[in-house]
Amino acid sequence: PNDEPASELLKRIQAEKAKSAKGKKSAISSVDLDEVPFEVPSSWCWTTIGEITPSLQYGTSEKSSKVGKVAVLRMGNITRNGTLDYSDLVYTSNEKDIETLMLKKGDVLFNRTNSSEWVGKVAVYEGEIPAIYAGYIIKMTPFIVNSNYLTYVMISKYERDWCNLVKTDGINQSNINSQKLASFPIPLPPLAEQHRIVAAIEKWFAVIDQLEKNEADLKKSIEQTKKKVLDLAIRGKLVAQNPEDEPAGELLARIRADVETHGRASKSKKSSIPSVDLDEVPFEVPSSWCWTTIGELLTNRDSERKPVSSTERKKQSERIYDYYGATGVVDKVASYLFDERLLLIGEDGANLLSRAKDNAFFAEGKYWVNNHAHILDCKEKSILDYVAVVVNSMSLDDYITGSAQPKLSQDNLNKILIPLPPLAEQKRIVEKIEEVFGVLERIEGMMG
Repeated sequence: PNDEPASELLKRIQAEKAKSAKGKKSAISSVDLDEVPFEVPSSWCWTTIGEITPSLQYGTSEKSSKVGKVAVLRMGNITRNGTLDYSDLVYTSNEKDIETLMLKKGDVLFNRTNSSEWVGKVAVYEGEIPAIYAGYIIKMTPFIVNSNYLTYVMISKYERDWCNLVKTDGINQSNINSQKLASFPIPLPPLAEQHRIVAAIEKWFAVIDQLEKNEADLKKSIEQTKKKVLDLAIRGKLVAQNPEDEPAGELLARIRADVETHGRASKSKKSSIPSVDLDEVPFEVPSSWCWTTIGELLTNRDSERKPVSSTERKKQSERIYDYYGATGVVDKVASYLFDERLLLIGEDGANLLSRAKDNAFFAEGKYWVNNHAHILDCKEKSILDYVAVVVNSMSLDDYITGSAQPKLSQDNLNKILIPLPPLAEQKRIVEKIEEVFGVLERIEGMMG
């Protein structure tokens, strides 16, 4: 209550403005108090940009260069959060522009022309480097008003809504001229309160910035933790070994015997099944484990996949089924080819090299699979869950050929090394991963 009311501050501002004008006519946009955007405290008042600033000045129209005496701030240097980004600068040596357009600390810059989304960006100049400003920017130098307060008003949703209302849209860009900017209504607090508002905003923004940094750090830590859990899992260090478990070698012997007796279910072309050179395995595993390959362990059912034709896509049916490709569900179609849970691994496409988190994924229900994903099966279905863990814990770079269009061929797929635990331990590993990942994902969910 001891602060000078904003109405008295506004009188002093108007006196300063009249003195600055030196007899020159200066357009002042008044505020219709019947149409103010919202109510403000009794010690505040409504004003406009035109009332609290001298003439609104456009920047230079001269083309800038990579070198020069003084930086030229452009619309790309104005961020959405009210600051200036100095990472991409151009320069000028035009003495007249430097003399008339040199910025002073506290000047507020308004981006008058930009895309519809970005027009109306505002930033305060803090005098970090000598600079002038480009023609798509309007400079505001408020009289006896805290420049940071004005900037915070003008990066708010209130200002964004106003920009969307008054902007003029052209081809690929929108514009808000100085006349419209002059009419922008400003809720004006007492000057002392402006300073307190700025201090409070900066305090809470600092807290929010730290929270966001902590959240980013936490997300990174969660991702690193997931990778570490997978790495421990395939090395036999995630769950304890049980000496009563059937050794993995016996499991593998049964799989081999079944293949010799019944052959593989796949009708795919014959593909070599490589043996494992124990001198070249990447790390040691527990004595109850053994090394094998995907080709030896799983059945490849690629020959049963079927691309979906455009005609089939257009068919209308009572039921719609999933369509799987290299990246998971990619479309919906009106028929199905598979009706069981199978393990898919992307076969080609640029995404192969960037999908370390889900090199392997499951398809379930009734679905098509196109020719961009390998289809893997096993008589003992639970082995698929463990193999997915292994494949998702590793980089496939050593098995992928090509760069512009990476490809994981069936032969190379068969060569992927698998550290194989006993079947019972595989199940314990998968359960433990689901438990740990569930906790980590709940933490991620709490972050929003």
